Amino acid sequence: MDYIFFFYGLSFIILGFICLLMTDPLKYRFQWRYLGLFGLIHGSYEWFDLYSLSSGETGGFLLMRPVFLILS
Repeated sequence: MDYIFFFYGLSFIILGFICLLMTDPLKYRFQWRYLGLFGLIHGSYEWFDLYSLSSGETGGFLLMRPVFLILS
C-alpha cells in the first residue's frame, strides 16, 4: 500500500509541476494553473495519507488531511 500511495502522490505532483511550467497563450494559462495547483495539493494529500499510515495519526495530521482534500 505504501508504494501505491507514493507513486499516486508522485504522479499528481509531477502533473502539477508540468502544468505550472506550461507557457500557452493567455487564454489557456489560467486553466493549466488550476489543474497544476490541484495536482500539487492532491499529491501532497496523498503523501500525508502515506505518512499517516506509516507513522500513525497525530493531531496535526487529523486537521491537515481534510483541509488538503477539500482544497483539492
